Amino acid sequence: MNGAVVQAARVQNPGERVRTDGNTIVWDTVGEDGTTSIGAVRYTSFQSLPLAGPIESAPAEVRSWPPLAMFSTNTSLVRPNAHFLAGARYFKRQAVRAGDAVFLGNCGAFSTGGASPCTGIATVEAAFPHTYMGTTFTLADGSVQTLQGLRAWISTAPLAASVSATPSHLVFVEHNGTVLRGLLQRDGTPIRSRLADGTVVDYSLRFNQQAVDSLRAALAF
Repeated sequence: MNGAVVQAARVQNPGERVRTDGNTIVWDTVGEDGTTSIGAVRYTSFQSLPLAGPIESAPAEVRSWPPLAMFSTNTSLVRPNAHFLAGARYFKRQAVRAGDAVFLGNCGAFSTGGASPCTGIATVEAAFPHTYMGTTFTLADGSVQTLQGLRAWISTAPLAASVSATPSHLVFVEHNGTVLRGLLQRDGTPIRSRLADGTVVDYSLRFNQQAVDSLRAALAF
């Protein structure tokens, strides 16, 4: 961000911040200082939908949501005749990226204390050829630009949906004599999710407390 690498807060609060902007809601991820926005999504659609009756008869989009897929694929783990509690609901949300965002990850050795740089190189040109998630990239597969104050290479085409559900471009950025690797999501990019069967959808699901309590009570262990 403006030539600096900002690390996300490590706790949910103040790691996230919700604010209104016109008739939409913006959800910010903030830095460790608790105030700097390092990435945001704009929610453009909300639906509140009821959950009632047997859990095994929940809507298909609920049963296919990855954290809940076990209720459909491992029925032995679910108590017989488990039902949703009164008042159970789920929320279907659609969103787009608000502002360009670059998310850096490990390129060299595994690290939990910040993204590790690519090994032994100082310029983006030296990163190529580079294999990422089964695809080999060359310098010609993108262009060198200035990205948020840093010299960077950005892939021309987004990564395959099998690699990143949300359309994202591979990037390499020069920073303090090293090269970091990450993913770029442009302003307005639709935020997508992957269902348990691999299908990519343009929504995410969340559940209210009654729904969560229902699912907890349904587990047979």
